[in-house]
Amino acid sequence: MWTLLIRKNKYPIITLTCLLLALSGVGQEKNNKTKVLPTGYSKSVSAGVNIAFGEFSETHPIGVGANFTWSKNRLGLMDRKPSKAFGFIADGGIDYYFGAKEIVSSFPYQYNNFTYLHTYAGVIYNLCKKGNINLTSGPALGLEGGYTTFFWGANLAGAYYLNEKIAITPAIQFMKDPNSYDPLLSMTIKGSWAF
Repeated sequence: MWTLLIRKNKYPIITLTCLLLALSGVGQEKNNKTKVLPTGYSKSVSAGVNIAFGEFSETHPIGVGANFTWSKNRLGLMDRKPSKAFGFIADGGIDYYFGAKEIVSSFPYQYNNFTYLHTYAGVIYNLCKKGNINLTSGPALGLEGGYTTFFWGANLAGAYYLNEKIAITPAIQFMKDPNSYDPLLSMTIKGSWAF
């Protein structure tokens, strides 16, 4: 077969070279993508201010909160963006909202302070080496005036790392009591430290 190809062609060396290149290309692995492993940290803690909005702001306008977050090598300033677009994230935290004062029928009234404890899980997406966004959801407890209520909630958050470990983390939190019609909504701005 080889001699037939070489005899009928004016350029036997070129034909042989092209044939060898074609055969070597078939044996090569087609997936040239190198796996890029995430190079960040797995844990972070954050603390900051919560600002309620909607109807919730009328009774509990402001609060403070703290979170602990875990996501395998997805937190902190990264050497490079991970090859897998999405990862798993878990988040637990406590938020404390201060009750507002108001005048009802010419008498002062103080709303009870509200404590919100949550454990969420969800997905994280690293937009770039310096930042990520995540969406988490899960069960929670609301404590107010000696009563405990089961909640479920969701949190849409992001992080922008100013250096290797320190980030600014804004978020929108959705808190829903199954017995009430309207959810409780708040915006948070926190400082975060990855380790």
